[in-house]
Amino acid sequence: MNWQSYRRITSTGNFINEIDSIRFIAIIAVVLFHLTGYFAIKAPSSVPSDLISTFLISVIRKGSIGVELFFVISGFILGLPFANQHINRGKKVNLRQYFVRRFTRLVPPYITVMSSLLLAHIYIFNNYSPEVAIFDYLASIVFLNNIIFPDHLPYMTGVAWSLEIEVQFYFMAPLLAIAFRLPRFRRISVYVFAVILIITANHFIQYPFKFLAEWLHFFLIGFLLAEIYVVRKEIPAQNIFPPMFYAITGIIAFIVLWFTTNTEYLLLEFIQAASIFYFYYVVLFCNVFLFFFKNPLVAILGGMCYTIYLIHYVLISLTTRFILPSLLQMPDASAYFGFLILMTVFIVVISAVVFRRIERPFMAKNWHLKLIHTLRQL
Repeated sequence: MNWQSYRRITSTGNFINEIDSIRFIAIIAVVLFHLTGYFAIKAPSSVPSDLISTFLISVIRKGSIGVELFFVISGFILGLPFANQHINRGKKVNLRQYFVRRFTRLVPPYITVMSSLLLAHIYIFNNYSPEVAIFDYLASIVFLNNIIFPDHLPYMTGVAWSLEIEVQFYFMAPLLAIAFRLPRFRRISVYVFAVILIITANHFIQYPFKFLAEWLHFFLIGFLLAEIYVVRKEIPAQNIFPPMFYAITGIIAFIVLWFTTNTEYLLLEFIQAASIFYFYYVVLFCNVFLFFFKNPLVAILGGMCYTIYLIHYVLISLTTRFILPSLLQMPDASAYFGFLILMTVFIVVISAVVFRRIERPFMAKNWHLKLIHTLRQL
């Protein structure tokens, strides 16, 4: 099989394997998080209760951290061209092209999937009346569902809430990137202070709906990593400690960021932010765990995360009714973990097909111009 045909397409043709590998960790965390929640709803009496299973389930239930890991990646990826422009005097970011690229890359596959889900909700699931489903669908495709319906998640697919946060950041990123113009100490200070301020404010402010401000510090951590990345690219730096030190401390940071998810304590929120930053720093700059973070298959699967994220929950809803009854004939632990494994594999396989046929074509640079040219010829 030609795996390269499943690799995502970038506008520059460049790939940062480590970032796609973290995408893989994030999307698998989210999928397992939703699978374990769905199992607990559909078969609460079959959730295993032995010590090992209970511990593993408690780990999986922290998988919502995958969303925050995606936010950091978005901050990093969108921050790179602005950081390169202002710090390394690189190519100037054309804002028109920036917004066109964001729109043509993300919106067409999003609308395609959401339209398919609308039909599924009306004709297969029958969960909502056509009027309710259509109104919710319209609010989602203009990325305003969080604001219009703050009391519930989007009906088409609940995970769409975070995509609306991403879109809000896309509009804010050029303004937030202005700080890259400052001297290094000042720009780092600005972003660090902003992260501290936002975490503190969020601890005391209750927002009326899901809004960028609540997660902005994760995106700014990505900006900080982008700053370091472009500086080190221009002036390579040697790490102070041996690789083993970074490997061990990187694992510790990952464990800390995982188990401080959804904490209510302000101090733990600061610790989580620092742990996330350090984990990404280790992965990007310290050359550890290369067998995983440089693995092309892991990176390819991570590159499919957008498709997996959009369709995994509806796949769970569609197929669980057929798979779960047979699995529940097995002992609890076997049924539970068998469900997680089978469904994860199934979701990845179906998502790979959808990615290649629907999302990947929209990744090509200027695909919309080529389409317009073809239509004019016809």
